[in-house]
Amino acid sequence: MSLIFIVADSLRHDMLGCHGGPARTPVVDELARSSVLFERVISAAPWTVPSLAAMLTGHYCHRLGLARWDQPWPATAPSLFSRARQSGYRVASFVFDPAYLFSRVPEASVQGSSQDTDAVIAWLRRHRREHFVLFLHYWWTHIPYLDTPMDSAAWRQGAEAVLQALAWGPRARQGVKRLYQRAVERLSEAWLPRILHAADLDSTWLLLTADHGESWAERPGCPTPTGVFDLHGNSLFEEVLRVPLLLRTPGGGAPRKIPQLTRTVDILLPRKTRPPPAT
Repeated sequence: MSLIFIVADSLRHDMLGCHGGPARTPVVDELARSSVLFERVISAAPWTVPSLAAMLTGHYCHRLGLARWDQPWPATAPSLFSRARQSGYRVASFVFDPAYLFSRVPEASVQGSSQDTDAVIAWLRRHRREHFVLFLHYWWTHIPYLDTPMDSAAWRQGAEAVLQALAWGPRARQGVKRLYQRAVERLSEAWLPRILHAADLDSTWLLLTADHGESWAERPGCPTPTGVFDLHGNSLFEEVLRVPLLLRTPGGGAPRKIPQLTRTVDILLPRKTRPPPAT
């Protein structure tokens, strides 16, 4: 058995069709019909690094002492990657930029950028008959909501254009939200089908979630966003912390919905030993 663990960056739960959202996401919706769909899921943090660290170790980031891209993960908190390796699984990750995410986490075995979908597909086809854990950090639901491979300079330029549009007023804000909606639809209808087609779903677990949501200053009194962390990272509102989570067993199964509160930090239950408090 294998596992494909997909984290779509900045994906709000209330955008997906299976949660009653406005985006046209029939592939995700069909996937939900053979999966366990968790209806009320709270992320461990409102931005990527502490959120991923929590979901991949089972420990909140304040116990891990993690708050920056360039920090190594403590050896006292076994991760999904290290546990999988110890159990004999092949481990691989594709992240938005190998120079940042997991750059100090060698057990993640970063293979390249998740923006290179062909490389992800090639890896899956090479190893589909093996036992593996594959972590995919999908990037194109993150600002600037474009599905074009981009380096850091291009990303900053695109993000700045979106932030400037948000400053133009409510009408422009609706345009940004439509841009985001189309990004979510591309995740479901363009990218995800390629992943599913390349995988052996009869022998593979599939988990789809998000590191956090997204906000465009919808709440009364919220100032106009001027930086990326005004969209996620600086607040703890539901639209930033509530995320989707679905889990499909090998071969699929009858649909099941879990209405109770669920936390992404509990995806990987920690061992009895806990890491020491951060110093």
